[in-house]
Amino acid sequence: MLDFINKFTKIEKEIATEKSMSFNLFSLLERQDSEAKSKWDLVIAASWITGVKEEYDYVAKKIVGTLTLEEVNQLSRISYVSPQDAFVHAINSVVSTEHNPIEVTNTVFNNISIRHGYIITSKKSG
Repeated sequence: MLDFINKFTKIEKEIATEKSMSFNLFSLLERQDSEAKSKWDLVIAASWITGVKEEYDYVAKKIVGTLTLEEVNQLSRISYVSPQDAFVHAINSVVSTEHNPIEVTNTVFNNISIRHGYIITSKKSG
């Protein structure tokens, strides 16, 4: 599991360096309501992600280029959310980290129950 998290930390750091912009949130979360145990949602918030397909493709290409097929299959989805989203604000208000995963278990952010997760980067906007 640690190797999996370290790969995502590497991906996050590479993207932030290449874009010369940090993420407001980059996290792997396993929701309580998820029927598929050990399936992770990658939740990303960054001001430079504006909804353009090329931005999504860029992130997906980084993931596929770094992970094994087995690891890719552990992802349930990639969720891109606004840095202004209430869920992002809820995490940013209690976790502050950059390129340094913090593990969370059995917690709730903005009424979303998280069974297990790793918050790799969490930074408040400007």
